[in-house]
Amino acid sequence: MDIPISGAWWLSETACVRIPGVLSRAGSDWQLELIGTLPITQSDEEGLALTDLATIHGFCHGQHYTLQGCSVEMVGGPSATFEKIAPGEPGDDQNWMRCSVQTVLRGDLVSDGTLYEQATFQLVGLEEWWPLSGFKGALSDQYDALPGVNITCPDRLDIIIGAVEKRARTDRSRTFAESIVVTARRNEGFTLDWLHSEVITPLRALVAIGLQTSSDAFGLRLVPLKEHTSDAVVTGQRSWVDVIEAQPARTRVPGRSWRRPPALAPSAEAMSAFLPAWIDVARTCAVALDAVEPRLRENAAQGQLLEAVNAAETLQRQLHPDPSEFPFAEEVRQALSDAGCFTSAQRRRVRDAVKFTEMSLEHRLRRLSEGMGMELSEWLFEKGSAADWAFCTATVRNVLSHGLTPKHTVHTDPAALIAMIEYTRLVIILRLMVEAGLPPGASLIACMEADGDLRHVQRQRLVDWQQLARKIDPKR
Repeated sequence: MDIPISGAWWLSETACVRIPGVLSRAGSDWQLELIGTLPITQSDEEGLALTDLATIHGFCHGQHYTLQGCSVEMVGGPSATFEKIAPGEPGDDQNWMRCSVQTVLRGDLVSDGTLYEQATFQLVGLEEWWPLSGFKGALSDQYDALPGVNITCPDRLDIIIGAVEKRARTDRSRTFAESIVVTARRNEGFTLDWLHSEVITPLRALVAIGLQTSSDAFGLRLVPLKEHTSDAVVTGQRSWVDVIEAQPARTRVPGRSWRRPPALAPSAEAMSAFLPAWIDVARTCAVALDAVEPRLRENAAQGQLLEAVNAAETLQRQLHPDPSEFPFAEEVRQALSDAGCFTSAQRRRVRDAVKFTEMSLEHRLRRLSEGMGMELSEWLFEKGSAADWAFCTATVRNVLSHGLTPKHTVHTDPAALIAMIEYTRLVIILRLMVEAGLPPGASLIACMEADGDLRHVQRQRLVDWQQLARKIDPKR
């Protein structure tokens, strides 16, 4: 697609007012610069507030465009200085307007509130992660298309992941390629935001975790749920729109091949059972998943540790609900009551404080690691060091989170911080994968042993957990 895109632009409510403008990329975002102004409501009031975002339609180079999530950044010209000229009036072409744009759709005009019934997209790295292919061998040209894997979710969402053939020919060449495409369908429809959070994010994170690199969606095409366009009436064809990214994603992960599947991925035979469970786990545990999905993080190591440990605590609470009864806390409350100490409200406060100590952060981290399965936990934590890791990580997190001043300096030790971050993230990942149905036995451990990145974490030489625990508490 040629950038910038010049054409005519308007609001659906005032389609008679159409003005020229240029849509272009501004870094990783979209920007629309107009000659003239559109009647977009702007607030002059100061203070933090939500802004009503506008939808702008356009026609450029023979194609329709819909710009969603538009907000005015700047307005210039006579109206901004001395002479107020309303949009569409003579002389408005002496004004100009610049808008930021969140989403660019091409192919048909889409109104506010439009629902979609189908979406197709690809993911960076999915072709390297997906274990199924129609090619029979590394050197064979024989190809037999395989049926896609069907995923049915409880919310009546159907997902199909499968191969799509791409053929091309010229006078002197013939090419054939296979792409892995995701198709999502929902009869009652869905919004673009819902698609990103409920479908794209779980699958993208799964691929990113398996390949240990960032991933992203590209080639997203949407089919509106209700077709009221003139093209659909005349031709009988389904209308569609393509989502155009401001910063196109790379399409492959160098150095990876589907013939060498990642360690943290189900087998081809288990794929149809694993994926629905993974989507459900990813939706439920979105906080933990966001904390471990591979991507560039620019915050300091202490901030990353807080993010990882807080996510681990959240995950443990979601997968291992707290007990309904706390006997020791109730004994304390009863003892205070029998002694006639404090008021009933004060005694309840004491009981609630004691309940908190019965399930400490250290205990939650230890339970989270045990939830992976003893075999997997013993592989990751050699010499039974899981308890020491939980103690060190919980102690340092509390120091950083509550601004404590300890006698030790572990919370400022870069090596210790990095070890805690990497181990905590890996515990979260493994716990998520096991919860979705990935077998935690010898087969998974063998795959992780063969994976250099995972093996390096398990064999880290940054800290000795037992020695670090004694440095924090010499009496331990």
